Amino acid sequence: MSEIRGGKPRLMLSANDPGAAHHLCEVIRYAVKADLFELILLAGSPAFAIFKQAGFAVHPFVSGRIGQQDSNRAPAILEEAATLISTFEPNAILVGLSGPDRGGDEALVAQSGDIPTYAIQDFWGDVNPGFGKLPGTYFVLDEMAAEFTRPRAPLSRIIVTGSARHAATAQLDPMSLRKVFRSRINDAELIAVFFGQPLWHLPGYGVTLSKTAKALARVRPSATILYRAHPKESSQERQKALDCLNVTGLFVAEDDARSVEYSLCGADVSFTCFSSCGSDLAYLNCNSTAPLGVFLCLLCESDVRQFYYNTSHLKDMPLSMMGLATTVWQDDAIESAIRIALEESERERIWYSSQDKIVEPFGTVERIVQTMVNDLLKYEVHSNFSVN
Repeated sequence: MSEIRGGKPRLMLSANDPGAAHHLCEVIRYAVKADLFELILLAGSPAFAIFKQAGFAVHPFVSGRIGQQDSNRAPAILEEAATLISTFEPNAILVGLSGPDRGGDEALVAQSGDIPTYAIQDFWGDVNPGFGKLPGTYFVLDEMAAEFTRPRAPLSRIIVTGSARHAATAQLDPMSLRKVFRSRINDAELIAVFFGQPLWHLPGYGVTLSKTAKALARVRPSATILYRAHPKESSQERQKALDCLNVTGLFVAEDDARSVEYSLCGADVSFTCFSSCGSDLAYLNCNSTAPLGVFLCLLCESDVRQFYYNTSHLKDMPLSMMGLATTVWQDDAIESAIRIALEESERERIWYSSQDKIVEPFGTVERIVQTMVNDLLKYEVHSNFSVN
């Protein structure tokens, strides 16, 4: 491990996907305010843009990402990671979890040597095998996440911290966000939002969009349905999504709200295949003064369902297991799921359940940072830094 110069350890942080970036943003803000670390921030796209927008100095990880079975470009990615570690000499490495591909985050862990490595988990049980070496410590959302993670990372330390990114959203007023969002869509009786994912390599993804729109039209022909694209989706894929939804008389448009929280609060019903933004809605609902909309996870098509199984190693969506969302397994059940989601009693049930099931994020970032500081104190001879 590199020596800590001047009493302040060097923490290297890295992310690629949006969820990972948002978690790390909260850690960075806390660490900067506490003046605990010399920070080195690395990122691939789309995380790079998120860090820049947040005002952080960030270095690009330029080697890109590859599939788990692709070995041709692995040496270049690993070499870039080794060069960055040699150049910046970090005392600890904290990465977000991205996938199902692998790239800079996983390469830094693989090339870390005896440097302590940490990962912040964005989805229950998420463990990216990367380049064959896992982080030494996982910070996870709750006990369910810990239970799912332990068998996948048996040699790693698992620490339940709560959600770092939701420590910030806990200060939001969900009903105010709902009002602002809905005011932009004139005369909308019912607003549905489909939260997109970069799943266009699966034929069933477009089929899911079309079947969802048709089912919604049968339930409420006057409904508005918006598509909120994933940052990894191209402009062509965004247009393809709108085309898939535009198969009925529904009003269809792309959701351009400035943040996902507006969309989640404003929707009467939210759809996705298995996007983690459902957890965002659960946290928002927990802090809302009135029930928000209902989240439906659509695993109706066999290829989408199999892809979820292969990447998550879970047989259901954790939010559904907690009673905070509904997983729809068959396309002929989408319509009935929508009808139930629009019932006031269902919205209230989920709202009350969120109060019991969600781990409040207060102190999450402090627990993450304190863990790293305590670990570094064990290694450091000149131990003149601490969390105040």
